[in-house]
Order: sequence, then C-alpha cells, then structure tokens
Amino acid sequence: MSAPDALLGELLPAVEMAWADGTIQDGERAALEAYCFELTSALNAQLGATVYTGAEALKLLDVLLRARSPVLGRAQTLEWLAAELERRPDGQRARERMLRWCKVVAEAGGEPAWHEAEEQWMQQLVARFGAGLEVGR
Repeated sequence: MSAPDALLGELLPAVEMAWADGTIQDGERAALEAYCFELTSALNAQLGATVYTGAEALKLLDVLLRARSPVLGRAQTLEWLAAELERRPDGQRARERMLRWCKVVAEAGGEPAWHEAEEQWMQQLVARFGAGLEVGR
C-alpha cells in the first residue's frame, strides 16, 4: 500500500464486514461509499489541506471490493492497521470511526440486519481496536 493509501487503509475492516456473508450487497456498497467521503473529509481536516479526494478513495474501494482477502491476509491486515493507528495522532478517533462504520455496513446488508459472520468479525474488531471505546451493537 502506498503512503496515501495507508491512511485510507482504515476502510479495510469495513470492506471485510461487507464481505463477511460472502457477497457485497447494494446497501453495503452505498455505506462504504459514504464512509469513503467521510474518511477523506476527516483526513483532509486533520491535515489542514485537501490531500485526499473522494474519487481516490472510491478507486481504492473498487479495488478492495473485487475479491475478498484470504483469512491470513485479513489477520495480517489487522496487525498492520493496529500498528498504523497506534502511530497516528488521530488513532483513537480513527478507531472509533472505523468501528462505527463497520456497524453501519453490517446493518446495511439487509435481513437479518446482522449475519452471524458479521457478528464474529465485529467481535474480532472490538477485541483488537475497541479498548477504551464505547462499542455496542
């Protein structure tokens, strides 16, 4: 991942949430697209300049939605992301935003609102990123 993409790497857990039940549904994609715009806006505000665009984030999202990451890749991604968020001055806010959008994506998937695989993924995310955060389903 390039340096600019690394900050957008916060999208990865939400993309995996969309993949959790095996397919990307229209509502999940729409939620992920909205997340792209909120994320780029937040990153630009933090940097005090327009560095990221929604269009760039959507391009990255399209790449991430082409195929689901293998299980080993997901575990490595979580470790990389955890280290990345530890280094970032906005790490706490980024974790909160990421977990909130993971919930939005899970709830956008249809009926039942939470698939069993989505619940399991959320539990992993909360265990890894939720320390000190108010996280509930």
